[in-house]
Amino acid sequence: MISAKKTPEKSRYPVHYLVWHNKHRQLEKELAANEQTDLESLDPRGRTPLHLAVTLGHLDCARVLLQRGADVSKENRNGWTGDELTETNSNQSICFIV
Repeated sequence: MISAKKTPEKSRYPVHYLVWHNKHRQLEKELAANEQTDLESLDPRGRTPLHLAVTLGHLDCARVLLQRGADVSKENRNGWTGDELTETNSNQSICFIV
């Protein structure tokens, strides 16, 4: 589903990859096609896709993840939740959806 040319990031962390590149439409399609996708998987830095979306200020990706059931209370490797990360983000819009 993601792309024919797979990099290690795409193949091991496909949801994180889409969030990193702010591909929210492709993220929606991927999650709709594969409902078994683990939204709480951690990347090598200990972040879930939602943590990454919030940190990067990718509002549309965060919205898609939340609609699909991403857990706001899941902690990253440093013990921060998605909720707490919004407080450190200067993008106020993301605070309202998380």
